[in-house]
Amino acid sequence: MSDRQHFDDKAAKRVEALYSTSDVIAQRQQVIQALAPRVGERILDIGSGPGFLALDMAHAVGSSGRVTGIDISESMLAIAQDRCADQPWIEFRKVDATHLPFEDNEFDAAAVTQVYEYVADIGSALAELSPYTRRVGPTSGRPSAAKNAPPQVAAIRLYADPQFGDADVQPGL
Repeated sequence: MSDRQHFDDKAAKRVEALYSTSDVIAQRQQVIQALAPRVGERILDIGSGPGFLALDMAHAVGSSGRVTGIDISESMLAIAQDRCADQPWIEFRKVDATHLPFEDNEFDAAAVTQVYEYVADIGSALAELSPYTRRVGPTSGRPSAAKNAPPQVAAIRLYADPQFGDADVQPGL
């Protein structure tokens, strides 16, 4: 991803504490609402950090679904694995967002929050995302086909941060 940010154990604990605050909890709720995960779906959480969002998505997809969280920080992965240890349908892997090792259409949806700001080559990360999900971001209450959406729109739709607007974001932003 980038040399701009490395999360050692101390930094990972600070991020975990920050992600426990009410404003970040509200943001996660917005992401879950926008993504609208369904029971049995397979969801990719890019930059899973301390695992809060992955856990929320795992509750939504249930044991018949699967959540795969990726991060490049060993410290973040350790926190996430501890947090989600009781949910065997969640897995965490050390993976770079610019080099996704998944099969095409392996996931039904993907979530990307507070990640691309740390990625040096955002274009590569966006291009990597598109083939691996069948649907991304909310349109008409459900995600749209990733293969048919420009990668930059897919990532913006996935971001689900209020500063980027809603699913009707147009290409070129």
